[in-house]
Amino acid sequence: MRQESEATQARPDGRRFIAMAVGLAALLAFALWLRRPSEPPPSFPAEPVAASAGQDAQVERLTPLHAKAPPEPAARSWPRLAAALELLEKNDHGKAAAHFEQLIASGNLAGEEAGMALYFQAEALFAMDRLQEARVLYRKFLDAHPSLPAADNARSALDYIARAAEYRKALATGGRP
Repeated sequence: MRQESEATQARPDGRRFIAMAVGLAALLAFALWLRRPSEPPPSFPAEPVAASAGQDAQVERLTPLHAKAPPEPAARSWPRLAAALELLEKNDHGKAAAHFEQLIASGNLAGEEAGMALYFQAEALFAMDRLQEARVLYRKFLDAHPSLPAADNARSALDYIARAAEYRKALATGGRP
């Protein structure tokens, strides 16, 4: 009788162990399911899809990674800046800065468009590491147009320029004041 009771007591422990193992396995499976890579949304297929029968056969649907970005709002908002913005986009910073300078000097720009020409000229100079010239233009831009959306970027650039000057000074002096 004693052997029977020991055997009966072993069963619930075995069942408890199995239940715990199944629970842990389910928890692990759930954790792995949560960490799975997300699937692309249905509007953006993972692979290019050929056009359907009703569409032009030349057209392909592309994923966002392969699609060309839509035109920048800057080019649409300020058409007189479009040529200079195109140069800036092509990383031809010298020509872009000169073009923006000519546009500003012409006096044909007003309001937001004039402010954005200043901002983009400063961006071109910044990209060429002409930081002190860029600093002057960012300052002019912020003084004239502090509420434009690009003002936050200009403030960040000014902060960067100030820190870069401190860093270069520290390098030159070996960190001594």
